[in-house]
Amino acid sequence: MDGLWKDVGGVYIFSGVKDNLWRAYYIGITDSFQDRHPNPERWEEAKVLGATHVHARGESQAATRKSIQKELIRTYKPPLNAHDKSDLDVTT
Repeated sequence: MDGLWKDVGGVYIFSGVKDNLWRAYYIGITDSFQDRHPNPERWEEAKVLGATHVHARGESQAATRKSIQKELIRTYKPPLNAHDKSDLDVTT
């Protein structure tokens, strides 16, 4: 998780390649990548499952971040977001 993160909100995915396909293990949002790096606790769990990368997209609007996150969770069904799937009211 080391590296330079910008002070912008966004959506991030902990992912890795399995069976020649990208897999999403956790999808989160943050108000600031600089102030709050993508969820380090979930990163450790995701690494155990096979995550090797963090994909991030900046998005300044909080409502848009949440909408993107919900749609990504619905589409990719990441295992570490399983607790979020019942109502999809997800946060970081």
